[in-house]
Amino acid sequence: MIGIFESVFNPCAYGIISDYFHPSSRTTANSIYNLGVYLGGALSSITIILITSLGWRLTYEVIGIGGLGIGIVTLIFVLEPKRGKFDPPKEKVVQ
Repeated sequence: MIGIFESVFNPCAYGIISDYFHPSSRTTANSIYNLGVYLGGALSSITIILITSLGWRLTYEVIGIGGLGIGIVTLIFVLEPKRGKFDPPKEKVVQ
């Protein structure tokens, strides 16, 4: 299921990145976004350590509470950008 959700999320994320960042800094923003794949792998390794020391139930509760906290912070601070702010101006058609 995670592959299905990620395949839907990526185009939306790239669209928001293109509306938030100027074309000259867009590659850096995309790189930071894609860094999440590797950070997720690192966090899964930490999760294995937590499961062996705390147990799987408490580990899942900690991860869930952390995810809810990040979600709330995201809802508060990430606002909908103006669409097409960095797009070149369109030519007007004279009839």
